[in-house]
Amino acid sequence: MKLKQETMDKLRSILKNDWDMNPTDEELYEIAFNLTGLGDLLMRLYAEDARAEGRPKPSYANAKPEKA
Repeated sequence: MKLKQETMDKLRSILKNDWDMNPTDEELYEIAFNLTGLGDLLMRLYAEDARAEGRPKPSYANAKPEKA
């Protein structure tokens, strides 16, 4: 998996400012990989729950990205 350098820089900044962490590049990649895996798992579980409850699948086709 390849993440943009901008994304990695943002993650490094969050870890430094909010968690007082200064990870190496390898640790940063591992953290990013684990977070994206967690996000994927949570989306899959939500979709399974939604199907089981008969809820419609959410549509993000018209969603606009948030400004930081």
